[in-house]
Amino acid sequence: MSFIGDCSLGEPCLIDRSSYLTMGHHTDSLNMFSLLDIDGGRVVPLDFSYPALPLGLSPMVQDVVWTGRIRKHPRKNRFVYNAQDFKYLFIFELEEGNHIRIIRYLYDKLPQVHATREQGHPYAFDDACEDGCNSIAVDDDHIYIGYSQTTYGQIRDAARARKSLSTFDPRRINVYDWDGNFIRRLVLDMPVGPMVVVGDRLVAASVNPETAEEIIVSYPLH
Repeated sequence: MSFIGDCSLGEPCLIDRSSYLTMGHHTDSLNMFSLLDIDGGRVVPLDFSYPALPLGLSPMVQDVVWTGRIRKHPRKNRFVYNAQDFKYLFIFELEEGNHIRIIRYLYDKLPQVHATREQGHPYAFDDACEDGCNSIAVDDDHIYIGYSQTTYGQIRDAARARKSLSTFDPRRINVYDWDGNFIRRLVLDMPVGPMVVVGDRLVAASVNPETAEEIIVSYPLH
């Protein structure tokens, strides 16, 4: 796929036989999403820009700031995006003409960041900034989001003390429908990391708190 050129694309979600919705576009672009058309040999930017941060960051750095995940509805052109490093989530739909329509913001507060003078690291998250929602899964009816209330200050303190960061993984899973309405909350007995829905069960990576062994856990959803 040499036609991609200098595009920086991530999180491809299959739309049809040969096209994907992805994160990113050209390295000098502020377009948050693109369509990757394999058969047509092209990358089409979508008219939706990164939310503006008050630091004057370059498009390439903005691309890093807004690194995140996209999950697609199993049957519809409806998606949920969440930022990887801070809480920013929204549901959107890809309409005819490649127009993005926001369905609902589940969390729309810009991250608390400050500029730094470190080479290669022009920004850093404030101690009060909450960590992102790294655990997310979907099925036909619902979106499952693992909410951690951990701040970057707590993460830095734990790292300095050489404590395991897995204890900060979420135990609380908020469940929404695909219109963004809150449905219920699941409170798990163990913290979970990456997760998927398999049939009527939520399957996730976790860590045994007694042995520190990596394990897979499964919870019924009905």
